[in-house]
Amino acid sequence: AEALHRRALAGREAHLGTNHPDTLTSMNNLAVLLRQQGKLAEAEELQRKALAGLEAQLGASHPNTPIMLDVLAVILESQGKLEEAEGLHRRALEGGESQLGAQHPNTLNSANNLAVVFEKQGKLEEAEELYRRALTGSEDQLGAVHPQTLQSVWNLAKLLEVKGSVAEAWHGGPCKGHRGTVDSHR
Repeated sequence: AEALHRRALAGREAHLGTNHPDTLTSMNNLAVLLRQQGKLAEAEELQRKALAGLEAQLGASHPNTPIMLDVLAVILESQGKLEEAEGLHRRALEGGESQLGAQHPNTLNSANNLAVVFEKQGKLEEAEELYRRALTGSEDQLGAVHPQTLQSVWNLAKLLEVKGSVAEAWHGGPCKGHRGTVDSHR
């Protein structure tokens, strides 16, 4: 997959230019793959370039900007750079709310991503609030068994366990009605 992503990026750079939106999308896609492969420094460098190009070409208020912000933030989070990741996730969430609406799936994903960082920072109340928001919105917008909804269920349940609310987590809270699905992911 990496070779194909690199080929697509090289082709787009050659034919469209480095800052064409399609080229920037290819950079973003390669950065996502590199993060998944653990090539975090290269992923970060590439995603910073993609984000800077997108903001220069289309502006900070373009609907793709929050997505690219989230990707960079997740890369930074993977490297333990939680403070910078938090700032970028906040920008992504604010951008998603203003450009796409508070209930758009991308905005809800940004809320979930920021909650993950809050949890890692020990900001458990803030994390819980955002996990609940992401779960409620995802259930409403995507349905109870959509992968994004189930990720929100799992994240909130894990947080409630950490906070000592095991009964709420597994019996009366986010996992109610999802128990079989969540158990298969444990």
